[in-house]
Amino acid sequence: DFLKQVYDAQHAPSRHHTQRRPISLALVGTTGYGKSQICEVLSGYNSECKPGNSLHSETKKVVAVNGPAFGDDSWPHLTVFDTPGLQDTEGSEIDEEQWSRTVEALRSVEEGIDGLV
Repeated sequence: DFLKQVYDAQHAPSRHHTQRRPISLALVGTTGYGKSQICEVLSGYNSECKPGNSLHSETKKVVAVNGPAFGDDSWPHLTVFDTPGLQDTEGSEIDEEQWSRTVEALRSVEEGIDGLV
């Protein structure tokens, strides 16, 4: 569905499309697997996405980044939710706390989440 929306937007008669609301994507997975790097790319290198450069986890809470895909206004607008990784480097207790807060934050998204990446 997401790829079809992107395709339709790119092949519309006008490259300036209208969209009722941003497509929302939640990035989930294990610590260190590149969720924040994907956030950077999808958002056109928005500074709110903070990939780590060490062996320790960087993202500690859900971050919502809004804007056109890849930073290009001719693409659909996205809301990308960068989430803390599973199996946090600080241990299982921190992992459980972060994921409890993550699930609550994603559940509270009024429009819902369109996709998990």
